[in-house]
Amino acid sequence: MTRFAGDVGWTLVTRVLTAALGVGCSVLVARVLGPGGQGAYASVFVLAQVLMGVSSLGVGKAAVYEMGRGRHPAAAVRSATWRLGVRQAFVAGAAVGAAAWLAPRWLTDLEPVAVACAAPLVVFGLLLAFGQSLLRGAERILACNLTDLGASAVAFAAVATCVLWSRAEVGWYVVARGLGPLVGLVAVLTLAGPGGAGRPDPAVARDLLSYGWVFLLFSVCLMLIYRSDVLMLTGFLGQRAAGLYSVATLAGEMFLFVPEAVLFVLLPRVARRPEAVGAEETARVCRLTVAVLALPAFALVAAAPAVMTLLFGPAFREAAPMLQILVPAIVALSVFQILGTFFVGRGHQGWLARMAGVGLALNVALNLWWIPRWGGCGAAWSSMAAYGWLAAATTRRFVRVARLRVADVLVVRGGDLSRTTRGGD
Repeated sequence: MTRFAGDVGWTLVTRVLTAALGVGCSVLVARVLGPGGQGAYASVFVLAQVLMGVSSLGVGKAAVYEMGRGRHPAAAVRSATWRLGVRQAFVAGAAVGAAAWLAPRWLTDLEPVAVACAAPLVVFGLLLAFGQSLLRGAERILACNLTDLGASAVAFAAVATCVLWSRAEVGWYVVARGLGPLVGLVAVLTLAGPGGAGRPDPAVARDLLSYGWVFLLFSVCLMLIYRSDVLMLTGFLGQRAAGLYSVATLAGEMFLFVPEAVLFVLLPRVARRPEAVGAEETARVCRLTVAVLALPAFALVAAAPAVMTLLFGPAFREAAPMLQILVPAIVALSVFQILGTFFVGRGHQGWLARMAGVGLALNVALNLWWIPRWGGCGAAWSSMAAYGWLAAATTRRFVRVARLRVADVLVVRGGDLSRTTRGGD
């Protein structure tokens, strides 16, 4: 088996386990707090993700790219990344305080204390992400995945403890989730080291920020496409509507295990390899991913009502139609994620940022139009339109750059699996 196939396999296993623990946390919260409490919890979690994404400045992805390209010594990249990470962690902590004051003024059902409780989650989560990027850049994929799995296990244990203590406040569960990144950060510091000693090279920090700023625009647009619908549902229709939609997205995003495992390993390889080789490998794994997801997607669409009831309880059965719309949308998103990894690895993140900006504008406009009319289903249809646009635009660009046909990207071939598992590394 090739190193690529082995890394993808281990990443998939750990991602499934990590996601299962994340789903377990949400199931516990949903069953204890009900749709309204789950909506408040999901809204705080989305705010935390947005703050981490913006505060990161894209430096984590830039570190993976720079370590892959080899333009600077690895030690210099590690030192600059950690120093920028600590600085941005302070910025993120201050942003949580501002969000605790501002967010409840728009999301009137959201308590400031619950938002303030996200501080450990944001600060430790951001530092953990920086450290994991350094492990990825060094292609220490298994070590990176194990830190993520350990953090998720600790978070699940902390949330379960809150349930056993019969805590009914959202803030307790947010703080519990923040304990996971703290433990993960300790593990990453042990594995990756705290960074080089002495003054960092300004040229390295400059290159990280130069790449990172453009990637930040892309990632923020993408994050808002993924998560702004929860906040808009909270603002338009309240926490219950957001709670129903959040569990539908949670169930649908289980399909992202496969593409996220692939792109996790693919990015540093595309950055290191010649463009033609990277394009061929990207096209092959995209074909395989679509083939792997097709049948389970059909099954989940058919079984959506039963899945919602079984996982979250009868109160969440109303989320089934949202899930049925989101599943094909997420399959389209998988195509975008894998093909987009090729452009990130080749330093073309500026084009991706422009496409994500168009997708965000489309998503927001449709949410403003459809959420007041159709609630969570309107948000799901808006996601379908945005993800479909991203997949179509990225596929068109990729086939032109790689000089391939659309079928070469989407239709699996007989030798794809054997070539991926037994071909040359």
